[in-house]
Amino acid sequence: MEPRSKVESMSKLTKIDELSKDLIPDNSVVAIGGVHSHNVPMSLVRQVIRFGVKNLTLVGSISAGLPIDILVGAGTVQRVLAPYVGMEMWGLAPMYRRAVQSGSIDAPEVCEAFPIYSLRAAANGIPFHPFPERVHEFDDIPSQSDLYKKITDPFTAKEVYAVQALSPDIAFIHVQKATASGDCVHLGSVVSDRLMAEASKYTIVTCDELVDEVDRDMVTIPSFMVDKIIPLEGAAFPTSSHGLYRYSETEIQNYLKACRTQEEFDTYINSLGVSEKEYLQDRELPRNFEGKPNSGKYTMSELVACIFSRDIRDGELGICGAVADIPMAAMRLAERMHAPNMRWISGGSGYVSPRGRLVPSSTDFEMSVNADTRLSMDEVIAIEMTKIDFFFAGGLQIDEKGSTNLGGIPKDGGWKLRGPGSVGLPFLPRAGRSYLYTLNHTNRTLVKQVNYISGPGHFYEDGGPTLLVTNLCVFEWNDGWRLKSLHPNVTLEQVEEATAFDFKKPKEIPQTKIPSEEELRILREIDVFGVLK
Repeated sequence: MEPRSKVESMSKLTKIDELSKDLIPDNSVVAIGGVHSHNVPMSLVRQVIRFGVKNLTLVGSISAGLPIDILVGAGTVQRVLAPYVGMEMWGLAPMYRRAVQSGSIDAPEVCEAFPIYSLRAAANGIPFHPFPERVHEFDDIPSQSDLYKKITDPFTAKEVYAVQALSPDIAFIHVQKATASGDCVHLGSVVSDRLMAEASKYTIVTCDELVDEVDRDMVTIPSFMVDKIIPLEGAAFPTSSHGLYRYSETEIQNYLKACRTQEEFDTYINSLGVSEKEYLQDRELPRNFEGKPNSGKYTMSELVACIFSRDIRDGELGICGAVADIPMAAMRLAERMHAPNMRWISGGSGYVSPRGRLVPSSTDFEMSVNADTRLSMDEVIAIEMTKIDFFFAGGLQIDEKGSTNLGGIPKDGGWKLRGPGSVGLPFLPRAGRSYLYTLNHTNRTLVKQVNYISGPGHFYEDGGPTLLVTNLCVFEWNDGWRLKSLHPNVTLEQVEEATAFDFKKPKEIPQTKIPSEEELRILREIDVFGVLK
């Protein structure tokens, strides 16, 4: 495939059914834009399946899900390079997980900065991109592949890790609006879409609306980075298109049901055999988020949000990941209660201190409501490395040092259990402190030592986790985990039985302070959909 010409034609318009398989040959490296269940170029993904393309290497954004899962299940993929592959609030990515665990595809663990740094290096025309100190020194990611190399800083002589430049053969992007000449507009988050277009050899963009012209200040991907524009309303379905339609939970649940057996999955894939226009014509594009506010006694999620909120200080800067209803609620509550100058970054979208309605994910368009500003993912990663006071994190496992595991359970060079991926957990040592949480307090979750270190705990003299909050209790760090309080109606014996690591116990263990009337009022004013179950 030839890189784009420097001389641009006036129109880059084409139709989805006019695309040729020659544009996406076997063995291509394909970057897929969007994030989780938002702004994903699903029409292009389905077209790849119809073409029967094989042996693709997929480059995901900071967090991916459905597009990678369905392409893996359809047998088009040989390798995946993505920091996180999961179905967000709906659980693990079933086809991806099975393929990785069986060894039928290669999916080395990479961190959230991997696609950003490797694509940025390619876009800048440099051979590699280094990491700051402390990143990957104690986690297990570099041991899994040759994607990370140690280099010596020529100025300080210190060793740091670096990743090689990566220029995909083709990028698939979805935007809300575009012109025929290729100027594109995201109405919501851009995530890493622009960077993918910048670094790739060829870029195809789907848009919901073709417009004659756009406000120049609104252009998020300029025309010279784009090769083909495909106007097609609903091209992101069943994921959302920010500002136009929401994700279809019904369709996503139907997909997950089809993943239960290979026969059901094959039937689902066969149903895509019609043209893309036929596929979309009977699909309803959801416009509204549905849900009812909580009432009555506080919920467990509301309790945990209050615990974290009380520990946040005015003037600090925090960050949360994608599926982060509790952290987002905690930070919103702190801002309203006692920390008006605290700011936070929705890590899945780049918005700073959004003040809309609470939704399950920080990747949602709702993050744009009354936010201070919108950051690029380049900027989010840079800030994660240098300026964060507190960082929220969870994991499949959390251990006695405060290390977390989202990678899974390794076995013989592969995976016995493949988790969604480590995402930004390797950057925990760069934050002032971290808050850990899980609503599944069992001795399989709180373990003596994690099977795989995604986020290092207390390996340095400063920083590290300070609080670990579960559905049973609160631990605080005091040269080891110390039981700080028990939630109402929870006994010490229950906590001991459900915890595989040793922890310190005060002579008298206080009860966790329940949400006050004011805290609960504010939370439910924010959480109009009852997300905090």
